[in-house]
Amino acid sequence: MELRKLTLLGWFVLCFCSVKAQSQLNSFLKAYEIYNQERPTQQLYFTFNQGKYVPGDTVFFKAYLLGEDLSLWSSPQIVEINLIDAYGSVSAHTLIKTEKGVASNQIILPSNLKPGFYNFTAFTNWMRNFGVSSMFQAQLSIVGEAELDYLNDKIEYGIEGGNLVDGVVSDVVIRFNKADSWVYLNDHLSRIDSVKTDMNGLGKFTFRSDKAKSYYINAGDTVVDLPMVQKNGYNVSLANGESSNDAVRILVSGKPDPDLDNLYFIITSKGKVVYAEALPADQLKVGKSISREKLTSGLYHISLLSESGELISFREFFLPSVEDLGISINTTGINSTVQDLKLTIETAPSVSSELSVRILNQSVLENETLSFEEKIVLSQRIINEGYHKLKPNDNVVDQMLILKPKTANWDNILEFDDRNPQYGFSSLLQKVGVAKDSLDNPLPVHSTLMFYLQNDLMRYEVDVLEQGMFALNLFDVFGEEELFVMAETPTGEELLNINIDWIAEPLPSFLTPPKAKESNRKDAYGIFAGKRQRINDSFQFFSDSGNLDSLADSKKSRAPKVPILEADETFNVEDFYLFPTFSEFINEVVRPLRVGKFKGKPVVRVRFLEPNIATADPLYIIDGIATRNTNFFLSLDPKTLKQISVIKYPKKLSRFGEMAKNGVVLVETKSGTTREPIDENKLFTGISRGLPFAKIRLNKMAPQFRSTLYWKPSVETDENGSATIQFYSSDDVAPMLICIEGFVNGKPFSVVKHLENAARNNH
Repeated sequence: MELRKLTLLGWFVLCFCSVKAQSQLNSFLKAYEIYNQERPTQQLYFTFNQGKYVPGDTVFFKAYLLGEDLSLWSSPQIVEINLIDAYGSVSAHTLIKTEKGVASNQIILPSNLKPGFYNFTAFTNWMRNFGVSSMFQAQLSIVGEAELDYLNDKIEYGIEGGNLVDGVVSDVVIRFNKADSWVYLNDHLSRIDSVKTDMNGLGKFTFRSDKAKSYYINAGDTVVDLPMVQKNGYNVSLANGESSNDAVRILVSGKPDPDLDNLYFIITSKGKVVYAEALPADQLKVGKSISREKLTSGLYHISLLSESGELISFREFFLPSVEDLGISINTTGINSTVQDLKLTIETAPSVSSELSVRILNQSVLENETLSFEEKIVLSQRIINEGYHKLKPNDNVVDQMLILKPKTANWDNILEFDDRNPQYGFSSLLQKVGVAKDSLDNPLPVHSTLMFYLQNDLMRYEVDVLEQGMFALNLFDVFGEEELFVMAETPTGEELLNINIDWIAEPLPSFLTPPKAKESNRKDAYGIFAGKRQRINDSFQFFSDSGNLDSLADSKKSRAPKVPILEADETFNVEDFYLFPTFSEFINEVVRPLRVGKFKGKPVVRVRFLEPNIATADPLYIIDGIATRNTNFFLSLDPKTLKQISVIKYPKKLSRFGEMAKNGVVLVETKSGTTREPIDENKLFTGISRGLPFAKIRLNKMAPQFRSTLYWKPSVETDENGSATIQFYSSDDVAPMLICIEGFVNGKPFSVVKHLENAARNNH
């Protein structure tokens, strides 16, 4: 009887513990689901037209804004891009806007940029909530005629599972910024192992940790300490599947922690839970084999949690797509001058595709060896190296996942309290600042701040908050813009001399790229670019941007638009006798206006402003630039004027809002460029407008030398699912590399084809 009671009690305790463990697991899974619904993940990926540049080049790119499931983000989003040098300074800055998850644009590199490594960073406003690990970062090499070397040696490491545990065998992946170099694993007494880095600078140590020892890695004088070995703990690792049907075999090894009853094993992918199980914490090793049939292609995250939700160990693995998306490249019409490339999609005509095409001069640019899918997976991890530098091997993706892991942020997931995030999704350009009057006092609360965009002819009105704070949300504003600003207090007083203290959101704390030094080896692209420039100069084609890879001269600011307005009365100045002063001319000729004085200051009033009476000076628009500066208006020389127009009826004035309630005076001068001095504080740069890639043009007088022969960020297919691309080859008759990548039916796709220039066979 006693034995039976003990058996029943044991069974009851076991069931209770099992139910408790399952309940805890369910709470973790529910928290994960809610967090991903409320805090959806955005990720950015960029395709560049080439992998290396020289100062003055144009960096063409295509941006993909994706959800965690790799679907293109449907709503428009503003993306901020900065090019950061090795000292943390911003060398170039721009804003772009994605539409349906894509955008194509460019950054024009300053011609005085120094050769070195630069960090190309990009992020949306929403990504600010999750830190720099969620943002896009990639290293660009800006070269001269010499190849770049790292100024300082650097060793990076990643421990499979994240921990060194006493008595547990661990893999430690290392990367040294020198290929084919010896790296050593040591404890405080002796050398344990050595490895020679591969072409990527990667290597791996496998050893059993001992709590009594401390470990470090060195390559020459460069030394990096490994973390202390844990007395108790666990590690997640991968092993080859037991059969061809196994996608992966997962091992949980460790030295059991006596304070833990259960572990929680969770696999997630693309924002969804794929597998979850509660494991007893007292087992030394647990193996899980998951069939390939149960998994799709993509990136998977393994999390091992304690009962409190602490992340004990982690691992990632990647399953590449094996699906044939049915795209082929056919080249036709190959000869020494024209290359006709025909891209045929051998699927249903209704196939959805978002593809880019670039054709490179293979003699001066390195081939990217990773697939488009692999590059997206490694995005935000390959920071201190370009994609074109990673050479193919069987384990390069897996090694990089260990070296630079990205784990689910379980602290944020389990502590999520449904509060509004600090930063929201943003499809508008927002400028925040403090508005002050001429005495530098913040404007009163609930004052109306009025803005007029001189180039885009748009007006905005915003309410002033405490301490003069305001937020101005702008619709699509492209290129350089100038603001005209005025305000009205709650008592109706107009304020003209408004000062704005703009408040810029600080740049996230990105890592700076490594410092570089020029080697004594020649850089193929740098030499090529230098020769190209000298040839262009010698043929006096340096002013023709169509013959250069650089489009720097396209950055010239545009002249402001002149608003198309129907005036109530117009006066051609040349038709009248010119009076000595402009004030006399207005009073005698421009009958709708009257110039007078009030408290010793000149004033201008629009008469017959039906049904209202003008109480202040009108809005002047002089050669397309708005102002309320009456002194400047009256200082105009009548001999330089062409036409004066007056708008006084409310219906026509409504487009300008409150700033034009006292009428509008339009002035057109003979030069068309008369204006007040520019206030630099009222200037800003909006969204960058994408520039077309300058195609090679046939020119019998001057040779054409290009590194990127063709770049088209978005290829449209016809109703039959095909697209034909025609381009001229470069005059240096080098072999070509055709790279096509993007999404087909929502899945990553890429193909690379080498193409010999037919003209080479004629030499």
